[in-house]
Amino acid sequence: MPRKPAPVPAGFRTVTPYLTVRGAARAIEWYKKAFGAQELTRERAPDGRLMHASIKIGDSIVMLSDDFSPRPRRRSRAAARNPVTLHVYSKSVNSLWRRATTAGARVVQPLENRFWGERFGQLRDPFGNVWGLSMRVPMSRRTMEQKRRAAMAAMPARPARRVRRRRAVRPAVRRATRPVARRAARPAARRVQRRVTRRVARPAARRATRPAAQRVQRRVTRRVARPAARRVQRRVTRRVSRPAARRVVRRPARTVRRPAVRARRARPTRSRRAARR
Repeated sequence: MPRKPAPVPAGFRTVTPYLTVRGAARAIEWYKKAFGAQELTRERAPDGRLMHASIKIGDSIVMLSDDFSPRPRRRSRAAARNPVTLHVYSKSVNSLWRRATTAGARVVQPLENRFWGERFGQLRDPFGNVWGLSMRVPMSRRTMEQKRRAAMAAMPARPARRVRRRRAVRPAVRRATRPVARRAARPAARRVQRRVTRRVARPAARRATRPAAQRVQRRVTRRVARPAARRVQRRVTRRVSRPAARRVVRRPARTVRRPAVRARRARPTRSRRAARR
């Protein structure tokens, strides 16, 4: 039978801040440099992320870990505003859990015995803050190891990093996609353009340009064609028509010779015939 530990570990107060940081190991080094923090514990996950750590700044203890949410880049607004978890140690965590859930807190992680030897659970209050309720409980090493393996197996994998397109990659992608674009996109675009031109653009252009073309034609006719035609007509009249008319007028009129009409002999009457006899 393992020895019963104290409900609250030595050095901890009632409420302890628990930070969720992206890059918790770098944060610890920064806290050491900036605030003279002293590292107390460090526990790593199989993928190398920091699962749990505790540091001491002066006489206060702060706990922190990496972000293990499935989609850290798409966290809720409440989690983005409040990346801090308030860790509460209690001598009667079950009663405190019932009291908080009755008051309206939502369960984030159920209250159960964890592999690090504590009965732990997380709640979210109506204002978006996350509270971790915990109490140390007696647990054998074998049970702790079994729970540890189960927790590691159920832990979400590290999200894949988004590969940024570099300047060297983009030209290669463009060179690879250009032949496809030429073979597929351009003919299709040309066919669509022809259809649009034949069905829409040309009739619209005709409707729009007819009045303008008519106006331009009228202006050209009035300003250019008519004066030019008049000048040509004057030249023709001056050089051809008038001399020809003058020549026609100057010629003497021809006398029309008509054939002579022979006088018709009168037939002798009976009286004349008788006189001749």
